[in-house]
Amino acid sequence: MRKLLKLEESLVTSLGQYIKLHEQKIEFLHRQRDLLEKELKKGLKDDIEYSSNPLETNGFTSVDKNSAVPVNLIQRFKLLKEAA
Repeated sequence: MRKLLKLEESLVTSLGQYIKLHEQKIEFLHRQRDLLEKELKKGLKDDIEYSSNPLETNGFTSVDKNSAVPVNLIQRFKLLKEAA
């Protein structure tokens, strides 16, 4: 009986850790959503200016020299993939 209670205690502890990990992932996703909403609002405010120079106006501050994809965007996708 004692082993069964220890096993149940371990299960409850593991469940708590699992929940905490996923709460952190959800918080990360909320922060990413907030950043994207902020960029969207900038774009909606003045769409011509926003799209005329994407390197200065929409948060893509650095570009990978070997591709046309902004580094910031690549990092966001990697972090979202890890969070999934």
